[in-house]
Amino acid sequence: MEVRIVARHFELTPALHARIQEKIARLLRHFSGLIDCMVTLSTTKSKSRAEQHHAEINIHLRNKNICAKSDNENMYAAIEEATRKIDRQIVSHKDIIKNHHHIAAKKFSQTQSLQMVAEGEMQEQVS
Repeated sequence: MEVRIVARHFELTPALHARIQEKIARLLRHFSGLIDCMVTLSTTKSKSRAEQHHAEINIHLRNKNICAKSDNENMYAAIEEATRKIDRQIVSHKDIIKNHHHIAAKKFSQTQSLQMVAEGEMQEQVS
């Protein structure tokens, strides 16, 4: 999986880069179908309040894009919160896919058993 990291208005440190790689790698334990990931980090400065850090994570799955954003006064906390949000979304998406396939298989087996019963009744009437 390709991970692109963009830092706006500040210099990306090796420690921050390593932390992001570690957090994104943990997402693979839930869902191996991740195609690519883009992490955008930025800071904003304001005269009225403290420096604000923003973390945005966009993940591209097959047939779906997932996005999570977080703002905090600490960049590491913003990254942690954004990865937590996207982790929950990936788990939810995985459950939807899993339940969808399970329900489809259940419907198929019920339909197949009904067809077998109907065919059996027809054969009894012919005999």
